[in-house]
Amino acid sequence: MAEILVKAVAASNSNPAKDAFCYKRGMCVIIMPDGHPWGLEERLPKFAVIKVPLVSIAKVQKYIAVWPTVQRRRWRIRWADLPLAARNKLQDDGELTIKAKSEYLGAFDYTWNQVKEYFHNDETNLDETEDIGAV
Repeated sequence: MAEILVKAVAASNSNPAKDAFCYKRGMCVIIMPDGHPWGLEERLPKFAVIKVPLVSIAKVQKYIAVWPTVQRRRWRIRWADLPLAARNKLQDDGELTIKAKSEYLGAFDYTWNQVKEYFHNDETNLDETEDIGAV
């Protein structure tokens, strides 16, 4: 089961070669199991957590894959394009819960179908179309 730590602010470096290694806003940093005890530094203002209850880590592992030619994550969340309510929730609470599996009966902010198009593959320049809730 998965929780995704996401960079909430862009890191940068004036040296373009070093900047290529900096995490940018919306990049997924690490994936941990449901209920992971995130540390104090793994919260706002630097990070936010996207919870995807009942979805296996294997299903979302691709979001932390490295794009070898630029040494950054292939995938990022198009943070600025998210619906205003989602951006506000991330910026205010530092968390967003996404329901991807029909078996999940708990509280959630959005369904996977509502937000998957905001997960963007920078290498292919395509948005997500996969259903991560499928078996």
